[in-house]
Amino acid sequence: MAGESRVDRLLADSEKLREDLLRMAARLMTFSEQLTAETQALRVEAGSDDTGTGTHRRPPYATD
Repeated sequence: MAGESRVDRLLADSEKLREDLLRMAARLMTFSEQLTAETQALRVEAGSDDTGTGTHRRPPYATD
C-alpha cells in the first residue's frame, strides 16, 4: 500500500475492527439467547420457573 497514508491505514484498520466487533456481538447475542432458552428448559424440567407463580423455591437469603 505504497500510496496509502497513515490516516487511511488507521481508518481501514478501524473499520475492520468495527466489523469484527459487530460480528462478535451478533455471535454473543445468539449464544446468550441459546443459553437463556436452555436454562429455561432446565428450569421447566426441574419443576421451577421464573414466572412468579410461586412454583420455585426462594433462596433463604431472599429479603423482599
